[in-house]
Amino acid sequence: MSAPTAPIGRGNHRGSVYRRGDSPVWVIAWHDHTGHRRERSTRQTDRSVAERMLEKQLTVEAEYRAGLRDPRLDQVSERIKEPIGVHVDAYRDHLAGKASAAQASLKKSRLERLFAASGVKTLRGVSVESVNAGVSKLAAPSKKRKKRLSVSTRNKHRDAAREFCRWCVKDGRLAVMPLKNLENETADAGEHRRALSPDEFAWLSRAAESGEVLRGMTKRGVAAQRLGRPVMAEDVVWELDGPMRALLYLFAVKTTLRRGAIERLVVADIDLGDAPMVTVKPHGKEKKLRRIPLADAVLVKRLRDHVAARLPAAPLFDMPPGVKTAAMLRADLEAARAAYIAAAPDADDRAKRAEGDFLAAVDAEGRKLDFHALRHTGSVWLEQAGVDDATARRITGHSSAVVRQKHYSSSDDQRARAAAAMVAPIPLLATGTDDARARNAPATASENRDIPARLRTGVATTTAHQKPLANKGFSASDSVISDNDQGGIRTHNQRLKRPMLCH
Repeated sequence: MSAPTAPIGRGNHRGSVYRRGDSPVWVIAWHDHTGHRRERSTRQTDRSVAERMLEKQLTVEAEYRAGLRDPRLDQVSERIKEPIGVHVDAYRDHLAGKASAAQASLKKSRLERLFAASGVKTLRGVSVESVNAGVSKLAAPSKKRKKRLSVSTRNKHRDAAREFCRWCVKDGRLAVMPLKNLENETADAGEHRRALSPDEFAWLSRAAESGEVLRGMTKRGVAAQRLGRPVMAEDVVWELDGPMRALLYLFAVKTTLRRGAIERLVVADIDLGDAPMVTVKPHGKEKKLRRIPLADAVLVKRLRDHVAARLPAAPLFDMPPGVKTAAMLRADLEAARAAYIAAAPDADDRAKRAEGDFLAAVDAEGRKLDFHALRHTGSVWLEQAGVDDATARRITGHSSAVVRQKHYSSSDDQRARAAAAMVAPIPLLATGTDDARARNAPATASENRDIPARLRTGVATTTAHQKPLANKGFSASDSVISDNDQGGIRTHNQRLKRPMLCH
């Protein structure tokens, strides 16, 4: 590189204009408001144009030094013109150091789908309206997906956009938060999970125990199975027999672990000694190390038999990927429900069972059963067993009691009826509107126990803080209930008989 030529003052916040070697393009150089030397190609062959560009840049730097201009706002104004994909890629690199590669890729893909659906090309186009429009377009059924996206999935796209914009503000790519007023949708009752009852779980375990082997295969394996040809071992992605699925369901309920946490467990994380315990390492939503006791003797025995032939570094369970766990559970739910209906003693009972919600994937209230519902079941069982909130949160891993009560407590119609039946009946006194025979009939012993003593004897009593009625213009015959009017109609013996009203 040749020495700079034709400088315009080399100091005192001036700058220089020069060309490199035989290049006809002029380069400008200057010191910015922070004292750092900057260089930029003008992409011009005319020296006078390059000089005007330098003078403009020097004027901007002088305004920065004088505090007349904010360099951060100028940086933002330039960055919002860049393609949105540049910022999304930078955000993904930022997440790589804080989250797992899978989570970073998932958030990036959500942002790319959302911005593509909303037609956003730059950061300037990001707004509450554009994000909601993109979410609505993504949620619509398509050829590959016949159902509309759930409220939870739609809100996750909004959360991704909100977190992305918050990072852009912090990184100097946006001046203000454009999605401050972006609100999530409220999930309807159809997207709430429900807990299995102990009877339902017993039927589910029995059906899974005796069920056939479930496996996931590649497209080639599925085609070979459809044509009746043997499936190669490399075409089997995952495989779980009935007893293994039953053990997996029991483990998920007793530990209340999420699907991802169970998938990351290895044999070495299980201690099956005198005090059986499972150790859950921090990852994702698991913010800190947790140790969950295993108190179920049946579970501990089956785990010992299960891990006996596995290496310490081997996965504890060969979990199906992603949403396949929900499909696996629902297959066993269908088998369990069919067995439950078939076990009815007669046709009427069979029809009644078929109309009920027992083991139904979605009940009458719209609550569904998926693999995460097993975690919900374990949390609800802790609540029903009377476990205090602090101990329950230690097992479930919830840091907030509000979150656990909102999402992992249960109350259905059956429990509401049972609670209403526990309320003691309130004894009702005679109103005086019944006939004379009922009024004159002698009270039974149980009725006498329910009626206060002063009402049974007909003697008006006064407490320590009440003054005698005679002092207020009342006579003894003006008592609340007299001896010769026990149980009578109140209008025949007025409670209040002030002289000014009676004369």
